[in-house]
Amino acid sequence: SSLPDKSYDIVYFDPMFRQGQEKSVGLQGLRPLANQEPLSIKAVREALRVARKRVVLKESRYSQEFERLGVTRISGGKYSPVAYGIWEVSKEKK
Repeated sequence: SSLPDKSYDIVYFDPMFRQGQEKSVGLQGLRPLANQEPLSIKAVREALRVARKRVVLKESRYSQEFERLGVTRISGGKYSPVAYGIWEVSKEKK
């Protein structure tokens, strides 16, 4: 909240998945240390305020987080277990 408006081009969220990815065994040791709280709508609003271009959320492909947080676009490989929720920041006319 202390950052000025439009201070970064992109804000990227990469939270720990609720259900761990089997292929990512290297991250299992970090899981107990991670913040287990879901991403808040307040954090997304702040990210949209701070971003000049877009905000990106990395999540499991079938996660309900995209819908809960109001993601406007989902992108990712057809067979990938990971997807990216993208909010484009509207460009204000000067």
